[in-house]
Amino acid sequence: MTVTPSITASDLMSLLQTRAEPTVVDVRRNAAYREDPFHLPGAKRGDPEQVSHWAPALPSGLIIVYCVHGHEVSQGTASWLIQHGYDARYLTGGIEGWRHAGFPLASKIEG
Repeated sequence: MTVTPSITASDLMSLLQTRAEPTVVDVRRNAAYREDPFHLPGAKRGDPEQVSHWAPALPSGLIIVYCVHGHEVSQGTASWLIQHGYDARYLTGGIEGWRHAGFPLASKIEG
């Protein structure tokens, strides 16, 4: 059984403050994405059911994906990305873990 690599909210926050800023992709299922007016700062949107369509447009470098709680959706998306040659991790605890840690969120309306 292969373990999909992950990153903690605090490690991601530290990484976002460096020049080696990763690409962050919000892969929550559509209903969960629509219900929450927030996302992680700078996050791109990627429908997890369409990963094969949007993945080729990702820049090279580290890709961090997150869903609501860091379970099946983000782990499955990160696994797919890794199997197709991307350097990917999923965010442990998802956006809810990020929110619980008190890290900043951005309004989807503003950006």
